[in-house]
Amino acid sequence: MAEDKAPKTPTLDLATLEEPADYIRIDGETYDLADARKFSLRQRAHVQRLMRRVDALEQKATADVEAEREPSEDDDREYNSRLAEICHIALPTATKEVVDRLATGQRAGVAAAFFARSLLRSGLLGAATRLGGNGSSPTSSTSTPETPSGG
Repeated sequence: MAEDKAPKTPTLDLATLEEPADYIRIDGETYDLADARKFSLRQRAHVQRLMRRVDALEQKATADVEAEREPSEDDDREYNSRLAEICHIALPTATKEVVDRLATGQRAGVAAAFFARSLLRSGLLGAATRLGGNGSSPTSSTSTPETPSGG
C-alpha cells in the first residue's frame, strides 16, 4: 500500500541566478532599480535614515497644513533633496540631469517603488513595518520617527 504523502516544501529556497530587475522608465529610457539585497549593512542603514527623514518631513508638513501653516521652504528643499538622494541610490545608472528633471511627486514615486520592491525583498520587512506602521508604504507611519538634528 503506497502512502499518499504531500510534496515536501523547502524551508529556504535559494537561487544563484539573478532575477530580472524591475525598472523605471523616465522619458522613454529604462533604468533598473537597485537590488538592496546587495547593499552592505551601512548602505541599508543610510537608506533607512533617508526614508525616516522623508517620513518625518511629510508628517511635519501634514501637521503644518492641519494648523493652517505653510510648510517651510527649508523643509521643502530638504524633502526634495532627500528624495533626489534616494533616487540616485534607487536608480544608480540615472544621471544627475535625469533625476533633476523629475518633479517632487515623481521622485517620491521612485522612492516608493524602490522601497517596496527592493528593501522589502532584501529582508528589511521589520524595518519597513517599523517605518511604515504596517509596511504598506514607506511614508505612512503611525508613529513619529526621531528626526536627526542638522540633517
